[in-house]
Amino acid sequence: MKRLLVGIAAAVLGLALAAGLASAAGLASAAGRPGSPGAAEYKCSGADVTVFDNYNGGAVSGGGTSPSFTTKGKAYCLVWIQTYHYNNGKGTRPGKLGLTGTTTVKLRKASKAPGENWIVNFSTTKPVVIHGRYSCNDSSPKTWSQDSQSKGKGFCYVEGVSAKK
Repeated sequence: MKRLLVGIAAAVLGLALAAGLASAAGLASAAGRPGSPGAAEYKCSGADVTVFDNYNGGAVSGGGTSPSFTTKGKAYCLVWIQTYHYNNGKGTRPGKLGLTGTTTVKLRKASKAPGENWIVNFSTTKPVVIHGRYSCNDSSPKTWSQDSQSKGKGFCYVEGVSAKK
């Protein structure tokens, strides 16, 4: 299930790349963004990496709470944030996703992705740099999928590329 979700997310990113919404490789000059102090000091480069992923194949219910993660001392340019909203097989209309923590990535309107996922794509040509400890935020906790394996934390997937000064 996890591979399928990551594969679907990669396909969505491929569409974003084709539309010019994101640049996964190629050096990109970082422009400062709200919630990303000092981003102008960074360059985004390298392959996409999973910064955080707590998806699993367990049976889900709604009511997810914000999971937390750390970038383990590394800086990343965000590529996308994704959450899952099974909602008893009905899904739900996409809301907003963001991150809070060391810096804040304000809630942004999500798009529907295959498999009842919501996704927010970020451009690495105008990067949002994260470095430190964060929590995923979702505007619809009632339908945000979680299970006992995630300890009640809503499923969240964060993808990035290396951000270097």
